[in-house]
Amino acid sequence: MSLYKILQIHPDASLTQIKKAYYKLSKIHHPDKQGNNDKFLEINTAYTILSNISAREIYHDQGLEAAKEKLVGTYNKYKYANTGLNRGSDTIVNIDVSLESFYKGDSITYEYKRKCLDRENIILLTIELPAGSPDKYRILIPDMAHDVQKDISSGDLIIYINQLPHHIFERSDQHLVIEKEVELTDALCGFTYTLLHLDGQKLIIQEKQLKNYKIIKCIRNLGMCSVSGSGDLIIYYNVLLPQYKIIEEVHPIIKILLSNKNENSFLLSKGIIHKPHRWHGKLSSIDSINQCRCQ
Repeated sequence: MSLYKILQIHPDASLTQIKKAYYKLSKIHHPDKQGNNDKFLEINTAYTILSNISAREIYHDQGLEAAKEKLVGTYNKYKYANTGLNRGSDTIVNIDVSLESFYKGDSITYEYKRKCLDRENIILLTIELPAGSPDKYRILIPDMAHDVQKDISSGDLIIYINQLPHHIFERSDQHLVIEKEVELTDALCGFTYTLLHLDGQKLIIQEKQLKNYKIIKCIRNLGMCSVSGSGDLIIYYNVLLPQYKIIEEVHPIIKILLSNKNENSFLLSKGIIHKPHRWHGKLSSIDSINQCRCQ
């Protein structure tokens, strides 16, 4: 259903007409008056977007989710015009959710215990978290703060959706970053491993010989997804040096195998080792990445 149908107005409606429609419907469906919670949230969402000129244009051009992203952190405050009442303080609520929810998008049910003077109303809120939303995603619900005094209009309910730390992935804007330790033998001979992504997808990653003890790999478009585009998956490889003692008898062999000097000519001629190939790909846009092989 379009936002205009929710407010029961024409797509060419003026800001004044949008406000009038919102005031009328919010009074009918307000939870304090035994209204429907979900319907009340729909009305608030429609009003918040359509009353903001830039968000309304984005809604016309790119759709609802793009308009919601535009309003993160920039929601207009509820206007109490012509009421003649003072306005109460806003109520701030923090909800912590997993990185998986931010990656895939989620529908969050929250039990809001709203204090109304001498009583407490329990309101079940359904909050839509779009895929790829930024940390501390902000939602504003007008006229839903706690009521603490008579003759004082309610403030706004402001909800922050906070991202919990993840045991594998770290988020950097729209990019996902992981660190992986690699044994020296794997770094020299190549290795394959499976990475479980945030959506449950199993990624089979195969690496040939690593050319440095600190290598950064970039896999395009496997970061956070949103209507504005996808980030990248960044993998930091840290090569572990052996902790055991190597006997002196094998030192000359190791020096020959690992040397970049002319003594490798014999091994090269026999095909035991190969000349390194230079990488000519593009670097990632992340400033911290100096060496990055992008797929």
